[in-house]
Amino acid sequence: MINGCDKPAPTELVQEEDPLEVEIITEDTEDELYSSGYDSTGFVYNPSRGFANIITVSGIKTSYKNSTFSTSHAQAIFFDKSLQVLSPDGRLIGYNTRILGNVDFNTKRAKLREFRIWFKDRRTGNIKDTLLGYRHVLHRKPLIFDDDFNFQYNSSVNFDFDPVIGNSVHFNIPTPSEINGLVRFERHGNNLTGTITWNAAHSEKFEIIIGGSHRGTGKIFPLYRLKTRDDGRLEIPRSLLNHIPLNRFERFVFSIIRKKEFHIENNDNDLFILSQSIHSLVVDIP
Repeated sequence: MINGCDKPAPTELVQEEDPLEVEIITEDTEDELYSSGYDSTGFVYNPSRGFANIITVSGIKTSYKNSTFSTSHAQAIFFDKSLQVLSPDGRLIGYNTRILGNVDFNTKRAKLREFRIWFKDRRTGNIKDTLLGYRHVLHRKPLIFDDDFNFQYNSSVNFDFDPVIGNSVHFNIPTPSEINGLVRFERHGNNLTGTITWNAAHSEKFEIIIGGSHRGTGKIFPLYRLKTRDDGRLEIPRSLLNHIPLNRFERFVFSIIRKKEFHIENNDNDLFILSQSIHSLVVDIP
């Protein structure tokens, strides 16, 4: 079934070989709230999910044509659920963040960086931005950021949180195995067909996010989340590809994600932990 945050009409998908669950992430491809830099962090921010404290570690590879570069990312965000941030038209777009203490990943102190989101004012059509506060981040990407953090696949990341008030929190975050993928397209008249293949690991948590590089701004918008088996192959439903407004995008971005996720109850704090191996395949729209 198709379902999403903007309540589109459900549409049944027939998949003969693999079970497939499809979620619409972005209805309005002009609304920057749904972009939120997921291509560089591996995290799609959605305030409606209800998590107060989010910890993510990601190993991200991005391939375009014959080039591939790697990024290591770790972050911790602590939200104050009592401080809602609303758009001018009354829509919930997030919560203010809190700085509760120090955060280390693999004994490296995370840096405080702004957590800013962009959104579309639906009354005026203008794009606005707002600062929700600060988050704890380590981000290693060639030529841009070079924090001392290196994501190791099929291993673990040590997490340490030393709050100003209360007891320290220490645990290891297991990391999934590395994923390597490939996507192929064919055009038959006005119809697109595509197949994604990857090295199967039969992990319990696996998904593919179909996104697009916005024509003009270059921002990456996640459009659909596909949940399927980690069995190494998926034929992309034609109904998805052919309903994407191709005139708004220059390229497709297929993020193949193998992940581990869990919750930890710590006193009154509910920690949501997400560990991801991601291979993002950027392809020109044929």
